Amino acid sequence: MPAMAHPSFTLQDAKGVIVALCLLLAIMTPLGYWLASFLQSQKFNQSSLVEKFLQATTFACAFGPIFIFLLWRINFTLLACAVIFSTVSFLFSFKSFCKSDNEAKKSESKFLYFALIAWALVAFFTIIDFQWGENLYMSVVCFDYEKHVSIVQSIMDAGVPPVNPMFFPGHPLGLYYYYFWFTLPALAAKCSFHQSSAYASTIAGTIWTGIAFIGLFKHIADLFFSGNAKMVQTSIVLLMVSGLDVLLVAPINIFARLTNKPQVLDSVEWWSLDQVSAFVEMLLWVPHHLTGCIAVFIGIFLFLSGVENKKWLHLIAASICFASAAGSSVYLFIVGTASLCVYMLLLSISKKEISGLLKLVSTLGICLALASPFFFDLHNINAQSDSKIRMAVRSSGLIRFVIHPDHKNFSHTQSDQIGLAQPDTSNWSENLLLLLLNYPFELGFYFLAAMLYWWKKPVEKKDWLFLSIFGASLFIATFFRSTIHNNDLGWRGLIPAQIVLLFWAADYLTTGINFRIKKLSSITLTLLLLIGTATSLYDLYLLRFSQLYSNRDLQENDPKKNYAIRLAYQNIVSVCPQKGIIQANPMHARDPFMGLYSQRQTIASDQEYGPLFGVDLNAYRDQVTKLMPLFNGGLSSQSVRDLCDNEKIFALVIKWSDPVFNDKSSWVSELTPFYQNEFVKVFVFDTNHISSRKLDSFSSSIE
Repeated sequence: MPAMAHPSFTLQDAKGVIVALCLLLAIMTPLGYWLASFLQSQKFNQSSLVEKFLQATTFACAFGPIFIFLLWRINFTLLACAVIFSTVSFLFSFKSFCKSDNEAKKSESKFLYFALIAWALVAFFTIIDFQWGENLYMSVVCFDYEKHVSIVQSIMDAGVPPVNPMFFPGHPLGLYYYYFWFTLPALAAKCSFHQSSAYASTIAGTIWTGIAFIGLFKHIADLFFSGNAKMVQTSIVLLMVSGLDVLLVAPINIFARLTNKPQVLDSVEWWSLDQVSAFVEMLLWVPHHLTGCIAVFIGIFLFLSGVENKKWLHLIAASICFASAAGSSVYLFIVGTASLCVYMLLLSISKKEISGLLKLVSTLGICLALASPFFFDLHNINAQSDSKIRMAVRSSGLIRFVIHPDHKNFSHTQSDQIGLAQPDTSNWSENLLLLLLNYPFELGFYFLAAMLYWWKKPVEKKDWLFLSIFGASLFIATFFRSTIHNNDLGWRGLIPAQIVLLFWAADYLTTGINFRIKKLSSITLTLLLLIGTATSLYDLYLLRFSQLYSNRDLQENDPKKNYAIRLAYQNIVSVCPQKGIIQANPMHARDPFMGLYSQRQTIASDQEYGPLFGVDLNAYRDQVTKLMPLFNGGLSSQSVRDLCDNEKIFALVIKWSDPVFNDKSSWVSELTPFYQNEFVKVFVFDTNHISSRKLDSFSSSIE
């Protein structure tokens, strides 16, 4: 690929997203279709086209990750053959798939089509880079996508199991992470024949997962609310409703702008280190956790169907879903299986029999057997035990903001093992008391709607499953936390409880309860609904447009620098061999450019993701210490060459913020960069692996 002086990155990414999304639909829809047809889920063949599509996508999301992992781990050719067979055979049934005998649900189908298109557009325009001339406006979600895209690229290059793309101590390290979801966009990108990048396919994977999540809500409404059209529509619309965060975050940001101070809250969730995430935030930031959530919910429903109807096929299918969840989000796997265990225990006590518990043990046994290659890979990596879970009451950021306003991110914090902020959870009684105020604030509309829903409502037999899911999810998310980086167990473990709250709220709004509520309660509920919607809309605004008015002098918030850096990486990729190593300054707190655009291995990424995946911290610090003279100065040009040769570094990326960038006495002034612009200089140290044609085109692009 020739070096590009002034490419249109937005058009380039848009094309890649469309290609990858089409490939995901072509690969995953047939898989979901065969699964739904085989399991005869909810009279699948009698459903409308959009209902079939949603159910096929949901089933593919629940089953697909474990299938792709197992086949790819054996051989990619085997996976490709399975995909081709599934897709080609689906074409012979495509007429049947499109056929619909249900004419009574035309209005519901129109709503579902509208919801899917709206979600795809919202996700696309919120995440993608927007280019205007030589300005590149990045979304705030780039901070998480740095990791997402790097893992997708690693799977594309190394296969399954992947290697750690963000740390390379002289040899490849296995990736110590739950990466099943990342195989989906990696497969799409790999099948695109270079028409879609890891970055574009990751965005496409997020859009596709959101479609599956909407399909899950349709599935739940059909199962437990008799397919009530109003219930389906209300539950999906409520995905846009969040808590009351905007009441706190908007004034803080407005005050910062009026006083010309740095804005620190580019998301409505960032005021608390133990956030209760909005559904919009989940959909955009953590599609892998939502995949785990979808898998456990579908697994629970299939398991209960198998127990009730004595269908072993459904029990085996449930075990496959749980195995898929274990590798997509271990935290959702823990919460989901714990919820099912609680429900089956209650059922066994009421029926005074243990056959259901025995079937559950068998199902989980099959699940662990299916996921054993994944756990075996993780065991062989012999990584630091960085996925510890301990008992601790979650932090309540809202009230701590009032009590301790001087603490970082408005929360009482301490350092964790890699130097990142963690809430102080040592005072259990204080945290529990404050959570009584914090949960209503963060849940907002859902909290009051659930209170009204259960006011004088008797507990029926059908309620016990949702109560078990809600109770187990809330208990685990409140009293347990994961101690690496963020509290993902607490943040994401609450998702099942939030889904249950949403359906209680939707049921209350659509059917109501057989008693009258006071006018004040109705007004309050409406007000909370409006504030919750405003919170989600404000979050989307911040994620997309925060760079337009940011007054921070940081690389990720300067559109001109963003464009310059991405252009530099575009040119590096055009000449760097697939196994080449690209290195930038690893001492940045967050450097999203390396993960998003390099498409290559790096020795040490940044301070956030470099030491994240079970890395030996001493080894990581040693590598960083060895690399820093390259960026701080003090080395001769020959010493730089020798160090890059020893560390197998193909190219160094020197940015304006690095001390050596404008130091005329440093090695940067002694060597000629292969590419440079106002903010970036690129030095290549291994020209033996570059063809003369590529080298000439690369050199001619120097500005």
